[in-house]
Amino acid sequence: MKTHNRRKVTLLATNVILKTNIDIPSPSLLTLHETPLTSFVISLTLDLHLRRNSDKMATSAEHNRLHFNDQASTYNKRHEDGIKQLTDDIQERRDWISTDLVDVDTLELGAKPLRVLDYACGTGLVSHALAPYSTQIVGIDLSENMVKEYNTRAETQGIPPSQMFAYCGNLMKVEEPADFDGPEFFDFDLVFVGLGFHHFDNPALASQRLVRRLKSSGKIVIIDNLAPDHTGFSKESVQKLFEDAGAGQDNDFSVLSRPLKIGRGPQAWEQQVFIAKGTKP
Repeated sequence: MKTHNRRKVTLLATNVILKTNIDIPSPSLLTLHETPLTSFVISLTLDLHLRRNSDKMATSAEHNRLHFNDQASTYNKRHEDGIKQLTDDIQERRDWISTDLVDVDTLELGAKPLRVLDYACGTGLVSHALAPYSTQIVGIDLSENMVKEYNTRAETQGIPPSQMFAYCGNLMKVEEPADFDGPEFFDFDLVFVGLGFHHFDNPALASQRLVRRLKSSGKIVIIDNLAPDHTGFSKESVQKLFEDAGAGQDNDFSVLSRPLKIGRGPQAWEQQVFIAKGTKP
């Protein structure tokens, strides 16, 4: 193909893809006859697909960061009822979550530690629910103000950073941040995401990234909105997420008996939520 014609095709394809809202298929789904031209178009399509998705994820993550930065200082007060409700639900189900969640005050000297990653930790709902049954909890959240509230609350309650501490970061970036490459951010017994999955642009990628940080026999647990809510998940979709991510063993899903109360006052509403778990072999 002549160079000037190829350049025209490039410009045309780029303009059409970038100036419209059509979905760009994965190259593996394209069924064009293999020629130098189609190979070139497939390569171009992949590049634009990744660029567009990366931009969308970055924009969505920044929106969430700014939103929760704005909400952080009043979050616990506005969601006081829901926080207490979920704390009770988590603690009542600790044996279902993991038989290793036992009261740390009763552990004998030398008993095995239990490390938890609380991802999208917010102000620390999940962390404080699990604190009596865990030896170390690491929180990660993309909102720096939420992280500040998390660490201030832990310090106020006399919990040392060695037992509970949160970091600001986003593990769902196209390229994972190097700040979380250290061994202290891997080999967790439990990864827990409380009401965060519906904020992720790519739940499949999120599942893979989080399961990778579990030790063998570690568990991933999520609490989130139940379908058919537009931000919700079904039992089948969650089980597939876990299986595809490598945590398909001991897979279970349970709808919480009480709808979760969101907010306070006349603007409050109720949301049906579930808890689900999977185990990494």
